[in-house]
Amino acid sequence: MITIEYDPKKIEIKIRGHADYAPKGQDIVCAAVSVLGQTLALCIQERKPRLTKSLHIDSTDGLTIRCLPLPKYKSEVEILYQFVMCGIAHLSQQYPQHIQII
Repeated sequence: MITIEYDPKKIEIKIRGHADYAPKGQDIVCAAVSVLGQTLALCIQERKPRLTKSLHIDSTDGLTIRCLPLPKYKSEVEILYQFVMCGIAHLSQQYPQHIQII
């Protein structure tokens, strides 16, 4: 099961595990969650100098994305996270046995 931990106060998302919907390399649920997580990382990374004071992306064990936005861009960064969480929430409704949001 993929677990998603989202902490809006820390502006952090952690994605861990495997959906076990299909074998690795063929799992559409894992692919969908991965695309959402990687898109968030890329969007913030590309805008980092303008949006954030700091950015931490770690793909050692799953994917963790945490950032400290500049105060005037906090709402813009939060919208990016909320957009991704909206997609993940929709996926978890479609595949509740494979995705858990904490």
